[in-house]
Amino acid sequence: MIAFHTNKGTASQPGFWPDYWKTVSIQFDSRYLPEYPVLMRHLTPAARVLDVGCGRGIVVRELLRLGHKARGIDFDADSIFDSVAHAGYFPGEVGDLNLLPYRDNSFDAVLLAGTIEHVFDGPQRGCSEVFRVLRPGGVVVLTIPYINIIRKILLPFYTSRDVLYSFFPERRKERFFEWVFTRSEVFRWLKQAGFSVCECRRAYYTTVLRKIPGVIRASEFVFGRRMPSNGAAPRNSSGGSRFSPRTKELLKRTIEGTLNMIMPNRLLVVARKPAVSESAA
Repeated sequence: MIAFHTNKGTASQPGFWPDYWKTVSIQFDSRYLPEYPVLMRHLTPAARVLDVGCGRGIVVRELLRLGHKARGIDFDADSIFDSVAHAGYFPGEVGDLNLLPYRDNSFDAVLLAGTIEHVFDGPQRGCSEVFRVLRPGGVVVLTIPYINIIRKILLPFYTSRDVLYSFFPERRKERFFEWVFTRSEVFRWLKQAGFSVCECRRAYYTTVLRKIPGVIRASEFVFGRRMPSNGAAPRNSSGGSRFSPRTKELLKRTIEGTLNMIMPNRLLVVARKPAVSESAA
C-alpha cells in the first residue's frame, strides 16, 4: 500500500472533516454513492445497518426512511452536530472505528464507504471490529482506493516520497490523507479478519466530476435531468435526454469504463462473515 498526503491537515484526525463536509450536499442522491445500490441488494426488510464514518448521516436518514434499523458512527463530532442542527436528529454516535461501542453480532450489514483508508495505523484493527459487530452471515460493503493504471504510472513518485517522509515521521503523520491499496492487499486483510469476499468491482465517485465546468450540463444532455425529489416535472421540458434508452445505456457503459481507466479509482467490495454452520465446518 502507498500513502497519499495533503497540505490541508491530516484526515486521520476529526478536525479535518467539518470543512470537507461543507462541500457536500446534505441531500441524499444515490447517483453519487456507488456503494448504496450494492448495499440495498444485500438488505432484508428492517435490517440492522451500521454506517461507519457516517459524516452527516445522509445514508442513515435514507435507510431509516425505507424502514431499516440504521444508525451511524463517526469520530468527527462537529459534522454530526452540524447535521442535527440543519436536518434534525438521526441516530449517530461519536466513536472510533478501531473500538466500536457495540456488542458482538449486533448488525446485519455494515457500510464502510471512504472510511478505513484514512486510519493512519492501517485497516486491520478496524476491519476486525467490523467483523465482530456483524452477525454471522452479515455483510460489509466498502469502498476503498486502489492502485489503478494512473497510480501505477505514478508509483515511483509515491514510493520515493514515502522514503523521504520516513525520515520525518511526524511530518508524515501530519500530512497523511489516505492509504491506497492493491486489490490483493484488500482481499488479504479482509480474509485475515475472517471475511470471505463475495463481490469486487471498480467504482468512482462522480462528485469529483461535478467540479469540472460543463460536466453537469453534458450529463443532462445525454441522460436527461433528474426528477426533483418532490416528484414535479422539470421546469424546462427540453431537459429530457436526446438519446434512446439503449443508446443511453451504451454511452453510460462507455463513459464509466473510460473513467474507471483514467480516474483515481476505488474498489467496491462486498464481504461476508461466515454463518454459524460455516464456522463450525
